[in-house]
Amino acid sequence: MTIELEKFIKNKKIWICIDVLGEAGGVFYQAIITAIELKKRFADVKFITKFKSDKENFYSKLLKENGIKIYYPISIINDYFKIKKIITNFSYFLSFLSFPIIFPLFFIFKLKIKNIKNFYMDNLVKDIFKKIFNRFYYFFDTSYRSVFLLKFFQNKNLFNLMNKIGYFNKPEIIHVFFHVGPENFINWGFRNKVKVIYYETSSADKNLPYYNKYFLESIKRTDAIFAMTENHAAKILKNFNYKGKIYNNVPSMILSNNSLSHCIKKCIKVSENINIGIAAGVVCNFKGFDISIKAMKVLKDRDITKIKLLLVGKEIDNRFRLLAKNLGVIDMVDFLGVVNLYEMEEFYKKIDIFVLPSKWEGIPTAIIEAMLHGIPVICTPVGEIPTVIKNGENGLFVNYRDYNELAKKISLLIDSPEVYLKISKNGLKSVEKFKSDYVINNIIENYMDLLSFNKRGS
Repeated sequence: MTIELEKFIKNKKIWICIDVLGEAGGVFYQAIITAIELKKRFADVKFITKFKSDKENFYSKLLKENGIKIYYPISIINDYFKIKKIITNFSYFLSFLSFPIIFPLFFIFKLKIKNIKNFYMDNLVKDIFKKIFNRFYYFFDTSYRSVFLLKFFQNKNLFNLMNKIGYFNKPEIIHVFFHVGPENFINWGFRNKVKVIYYETSSADKNLPYYNKYFLESIKRTDAIFAMTENHAAKILKNFNYKGKIYNNVPSMILSNNSLSHCIKKCIKVSENINIGIAAGVVCNFKGFDISIKAMKVLKDRDITKIKLLLVGKEIDNRFRLLAKNLGVIDMVDFLGVVNLYEMEEFYKKIDIFVLPSKWEGIPTAIIEAMLHGIPVICTPVGEIPTVIKNGENGLFVNYRDYNELAKKISLLIDSPEVYLKISKNGLKSVEKFKSDYVINNIIENYMDLLSFNKRGS
């Protein structure tokens, strides 16, 4: 870091804001690494969330270890995880009450499910209510409960907390990270004439479920947006109709400088067991877990049986276990659950190929981490992934939902040592720009540029 940047950032009052620190997820880690790296450079950093984090949460422990306190509103409805558990149990209670009405619909929709009990308990509200009641199913869907909670229990307590912290220690910059509810942080900064930067870590596609009218309105109140690439910045201008400043040199993925750069991965030996890895914070459809399991079926039919699919992530239901069981590949799939940062190191050492056939993405953390370990990556060319991966050079692309093509590309890496070695070697070279020194210096330069502007409205 240059002397100028070092002098600028020292004692600068910066708030890092995110709605809640969940159990896993790239955006949580990026917010934390940003806070830690800024503190190392002697910035006055405060980390603010809307809800209390889980006591055993890996991310909250990481902040504590680096001397960063988490601020959150204290109230009877503030424990995000307890509220989520209550609503989960309530949805199952409603499912039980509705059983006499809903059960005949299994036959109306001609659903051929071997395990009716498991399917009913885990998928009734999502798959049946969605078809019948459309909008109402979102209240019960586990993947949307967090959105519901954040919308229901927001403004007053958070604003009171920020007013209290800011009364004697008003920030110069509020750096907001996207999860599912950035609006309140942005609105507080706007009202108090504090510079607000929004870190856009998704693909800026208005069709994504996260982007509603409240989100789009609040985004226009920010002073600047951090985009991952020039292409991403163009999407923000077009889809968000954004008039503020966009900095397009800030990757959403930040690798700690302590991350180990590994040697090029050895080619696969067909005689040995082969491990295929896929990872996400939460095991969900848009990440392509179902597609990966179906690819295992294709590989099994081709007599490639010395192969395992290792799935990392918290399961919101049993649908993928059921899918693997129904396809006859349950013995080829290992569900590893939530894995923290340190355990991920062991995960990457175990796997030979990483796959992520997602429907949408920004720049996924797991892809960059896999490349850092020299592991060839197979993924879909969505979001900003094509700015990092060049098909056939440092990774392989497949079409979304095409599990036959995914199986074919896995077979290619198994059968072609020269292709495997080339992609491993080139992938390792591609991740240097994601190291924290490089990214944090860009962030500080952008802070400096933003604060050099006149105050809003002057």
